[in-house]
Amino acid sequence: MDPAIKSRGVAGGAKMIELPNFIIVILGCLLSLAWGSFMGAAFFRIPLRFSTENTFVLSLWKGRSECPCCHHVLSVFDLVPIFSWIFLKGKCRYCHTKIGSSYFLIEFFALFVFLVSFYVLSLGYIAIFVSLITTTLLIMSLIDLKYYILPDELQLLLLILFVALCLTSDTPIDLLLNGFWGLLLGAGLLLLVRIVYLYWRGIEGIGLGDIKLVGIAGLYIGMQGIPFMLLIGSLSTLCIAIPYMLIQKKKDMKLMFPFGPGLALGFLVTFVLQYAKVLPL
Repeated sequence: MDPAIKSRGVAGGAKMIELPNFIIVILGCLLSLAWGSFMGAAFFRIPLRFSTENTFVLSLWKGRSECPCCHHVLSVFDLVPIFSWIFLKGKCRYCHTKIGSSYFLIEFFALFVFLVSFYVLSLGYIAIFVSLITTTLLIMSLIDLKYYILPDELQLLLLILFVALCLTSDTPIDLLLNGFWGLLLGAGLLLLVRIVYLYWRGIEGIGLGDIKLVGIAGLYIGMQGIPFMLLIGSLSTLCIAIPYMLIQKKKDMKLMFPFGPGLALGFLVTFVLQYAKVLPL
């Protein structure tokens, strides 16, 4: 790879910032690990709002991290991504209760995605965004699979990442304009489907969280990417939903199956292929 990497082209011939390889790697590893740690907290805290067994609710934005068993506030040394979990052997330092491996796995996943995106896909500093977006979409999908909801907090984080993406571009206006039309097309299509299905069947076929996600995805991938995203999202959802329906012996249209994971996959695949110059943006 060249000493300085230019990110892939974007809408309107937009050029992205150049950074030396070693800066990208250091920054990408640190941001990926920190984001993975934050997503681990989100994976624990957000579902508490939907669980009928929870006795307390933690805000994603407020409150110090604490042990879920003894509620002892964790120190900085307890929160070093990956290494703290390994050093403490997966146990709380204070009450010695076993800590789930989900924190470690999410942090490792974020780092792994960055390294693959950078070294294998040669996406330059865009690999950082791929890691952060992928980890966020993973947590959203896991929550949607269990609770049938795509949390607004995580949707907001995707918006913040899009703003950061624009700020790294030499032509942010082009990205914003292309993204604006993508948002209108993506959210508009799913909103139309929701209205038609509600009128036809009398039930909601598409959730508002799905509409928000496609709208936000449209900001990243533009109008050109929306059809491909919806195609991938629909096919991947059907590949899972149909066998599930057959196993459960539910042949009617009232089967509830989350669309969010499929949309997340379609979003991610489209975004990566666009910056790898396989698809136009």
